[in-house]
Order: sequence, then structure tokens, then C-alpha cells
Amino acid sequence: MRSAVVFAGLFLCLASGAATGQQKSTDQCGKCDCVHWPWPQACSKCCGVAKGEIDSVKDGRLFIRKGGTTDEFKLAPDAKLQGTLEPGAQATVHYKIGLNENLATSVVINTQAKKTPHEEDNKPQ
Repeated sequence: MRSAVVFAGLFLCLASGAATGQQKSTDQCGKCDCVHWPWPQACSKCCGVAKGEIDSVKDGRLFIRKGGTTDEFKLAPDAKLQGTLEPGAQATVHYKIGLNENLATSVVINTQAKKTPHEEDNKPQ
């Protein structure tokens, strides 16, 4: 019985420490806008950049494909958008790194990107 009490006490100490650490991280990231590149070094664990081709946009979510992987981003209500979000467009996404999801704060469409070979094949003659 005593070991169960010690274990419960240890668990509570660890859980409260983890929550405190998480709160500190959240507070630190709250000061990072993750829109204006380059961001301060203190924001490097809070912000990220992804580049690739837009796979799809649905239900307030943006899916970026690069290589064999697809990354998902929730679009922030106040996200800065430059260009039209459409499948096949090349995009650069600035985002806040979240515990459960990444929040896109800025999306820039690269209008100078080369067309894919598939698009070239389907070009009208």
C-alpha cells in the first residue's frame, strides 16, 4: 500500500512539472507571430516553414505535398494569404508548431513555379 502512495505522489509531482513546463513553452510561443521571416531565435521551436505543392484545401485545412509525404495545416482565421490556394500550386507555409496540429499563419503561392510534366502534357495544342 505504501508503494502505491509513493507512486501516486511521484506521478502528481511529475504531472505538475510537465504542466508547468508546457505552460512556459506556450507562454514563450505566444510572443511569436510566425508570420514575419526571419523570426527571432527564441521562436525557432515555435515556428516552422514548409514548402511544396498544394495537394488539397478543405474544411479550413491545407495539405502540402513534398516528395512522398503530405503535411497538414489548419489555416488560422487571420492567416496572411498571397495568391490563390489551389491544388497543384507551389506554396511556402509559415506556421506555428502545435501539440496536436500546426497552424498556418502565412501562405505564399509561388507563381513562378515550373509546371509539372503532367500539366505540360495536357497543354492545349
